[in-house]
Amino acid sequence: MRSSVVQDVQFPKQPALQLIYDTAPIGLAYLSPDCRYLQINQRLTEICGISVEGHLGRTVHDCVPALASAVEGIVQSIMESWPRLFGQRPAGFKWIPAGLC
Repeated sequence: MRSSVVQDVQFPKQPALQLIYDTAPIGLAYLSPDCRYLQINQRLTEICGISVEGHLGRTVHDCVPALASAVEGIVQSIMESWPRLFGQRPAGFKWIPAGLC
């Protein structure tokens, strides 16, 4: 399942965004609506103790179960708020019903 998820929703290939990921002194991750890692910076891998490859395509629950509930709640809140705030779903994302994240 890991590879199909990463293929379905790709991390935007934007040089400015990549530069932020590469140089940020804090941990950053780009997650799919089902809370799978699509992109992660080196700093967050150092915090978690898991390689980039060890994160990609896996869920937050797989990698950091102690934080999964909080992260899943944030992602769900974003997915529920997005259409109201921006008038449409995020491009390329499949809608995930509440509680499935």
